[in-house]
Amino acid sequence: MRRKIADTFIFTPEIGRRLRELRLRAGLTQAELAYLMGRVGQGGANMISRLEAGKVKEPSLRLILDYLRACRAKVEDLAEILNRYTSQESVVELKGREEVVRLLQKLPEDVSDELFAYDLKSEIARRRDRLKPVDPETRVLRARRFAASVLEMKRLNQRVSQVIEEEGWDLPLLPLIHLRVFSREVWGVLKRTRSNPERRERLLNELRNWFKKEKLAAPECADRVYEVTCGLFKEMEEAGELDQLPGAK
Repeated sequence: MRRKIADTFIFTPEIGRRLRELRLRAGLTQAELAYLMGRVGQGGANMISRLEAGKVKEPSLRLILDYLRACRAKVEDLAEILNRYTSQESVVELKGREEVVRLLQKLPEDVSDELFAYDLKSEIARRRDRLKPVDPETRVLRARRFAASVLEMKRLNQRVSQVIEEEGWDLPLLPLIHLRVFSREVWGVLKRTRSNPERRERLLNELRNWFKKEKLAAPECADRVYEVTCGLFKEMEEAGELDQLPGAK
């Protein structure tokens, strides 16, 4: 038995009503239209009635074209309704969005808001660039990785805020922002170079030297933030938290 995929096209009552409008515009009764379509007898009129009522869920293309032909109508007369349907997301995209929404429900509200915006922006960009839709499994994995990054950054920000408060640094807003950005940059290097210690050391030294050279914040503040960032990374790495993705079933 042929299995119908959920969310695929179903002939709606709206389309049926539009066909009826075209028939009336042509000045035809249902029986007359059935006759012009070559469908004689009461069965032909009944079929037209059911079609216009939207009760024929999967009519053949030939049936619709014969209907339009008998009314002296064009395919364009249905274009507005059909284009509204074809402009929707594909079945695969809808399935992926449903899976992402389920993931959102398992996350803190502030994280889910960021993830929703990220997922929506990513899919809009793919449609704009006419790229093939991402399968639901890949889309959810991408979303879980993004959520993990958001959670890591929130935890890092909390740790840096705690240090700033404990140290009693009375700094202007701009240096504070620079220190937070610096901590995220350090984290990014640590994350990208987990399997390459030599490259990690080189990139971290370059980053620290650049930050101090630009005098974006006091060197002792930068050193302390660097120490705290590396400490949190090591703590999470040893606990296996860096390899955990949120939203597991």
